[in-house]
Amino acid sequence: MKMFQYVVISSKGKPEEIWVCEHCRKKHAGQSFDGNWRLIDKCISDQMECAMCHAGQAGITEQADGN
Repeated sequence: MKMFQYVVISSKGKPEEIWVCEHCRKKHAGQSFDGNWRLIDKCISDQMECAMCHAGQAGITEQADGN
Protein backbone atom coordinates (compact mmCIF):
# COMPACT_ATOMS: atom_id res chain seq x y z
CA MET A 1 0.00 0.00 0.00
CA LYS A 2 1.27 3.50 -0.78
CA MET A 3 1.88 5.51 2.38
CA PHE A 4 2.55 9.24 2.69
CA GLN A 5 4.19 11.01 5.63
CA TYR A 6 2.97 14.48 6.51
CA VAL A 7 3.78 17.11 9.07
CA VAL A 8 0.43 18.31 10.40
CA ILE A 9 -0.50 20.99 12.88
CA SER A 10 -2.29 19.40 15.85
CA SER A 11 -5.24 20.94 17.64
CA LYS A 12 -2.74 22.21 20.23
CA GLY A 13 -0.81 24.04 17.52
CA LYS A 14 2.19 21.71 17.60
CA PRO A 15 3.56 20.01 14.46
CA GLU A 16 3.21 16.22 14.38
CA GLU A 17 4.33 13.61 11.85
CA ILE A 18 1.73 11.12 10.61
CA TRP A 19 1.58 8.41 7.95
CA VAL A 20 -1.60 8.14 5.87
CA CYS A 21 -2.73 5.77 3.11
CA GLU A 22 -3.47 6.87 -0.44
CA HIS A 23 -7.24 6.84 0.19
CA CYS A 24 -6.97 9.18 3.20
CA ARG A 25 -4.49 11.38 1.34
CA LYS A 26 -7.08 11.96 -1.38
CA LYS A 27 -9.90 12.33 1.13
CA HIS A 28 -8.02 15.08 2.99
CA ALA A 29 -6.45 16.75 -0.08
CA GLY A 30 -7.84 20.13 0.97
CA GLN A 31 -5.63 20.09 4.05
CA SER A 32 -2.53 20.11 1.82
CA PHE A 33 -3.83 23.05 -0.18
CA ASP A 34 -4.57 24.99 3.03
CA GLY A 35 -1.02 24.39 4.27
CA ASN A 36 -2.17 22.35 7.28
CA TRP A 37 -0.50 19.20 5.91
CA ARG A 38 3.00 19.23 4.40
CA LEU A 39 4.26 16.13 2.57
CA ILE A 40 7.73 15.08 3.74
CA ASP A 41 8.07 11.43 2.63
CA LYS A 42 6.36 8.54 0.86
CA CYS A 43 6.88 4.81 0.56
CA ILE A 44 5.19 1.49 -0.21
CA SER A 45 4.66 -0.69 2.86
CA ASP A 46 2.18 -3.25 4.15
CA GLN A 47 3.63 -2.97 7.67
CA MET A 48 2.60 0.64 8.37
CA GLU A 49 -0.69 1.78 9.81
CA CYS A 50 -2.64 4.76 8.49
CA ALA A 51 -3.12 7.40 11.18
CA MET A 52 -6.57 8.26 9.84
CA CYS A 53 -8.27 4.93 9.01
CA HIS A 54 -5.82 2.36 10.44
CA ALA A 55 -5.90 0.45 7.12
CA GLY A 56 -2.52 -1.22 7.57
CA GLN A 57 -3.50 -2.73 10.91
CA ALA A 58 -6.59 -4.40 9.38
CA GLY A 59 -4.42 -6.13 6.78
CA ILE A 60 -2.02 -7.44 9.42
CA THR A 61 -4.90 -8.73 11.56
CA GLU A 62 -6.43 -10.59 8.61
CA GLN A 63 -3.10 -12.24 7.80
CA ALA A 64 -2.63 -13.33 11.43
CA ASP A 65 -6.14 -14.84 11.55
CA GLY A 66 -5.54 -16.76 8.32
CA ASN A 67 -2.61 -18.78 9.75
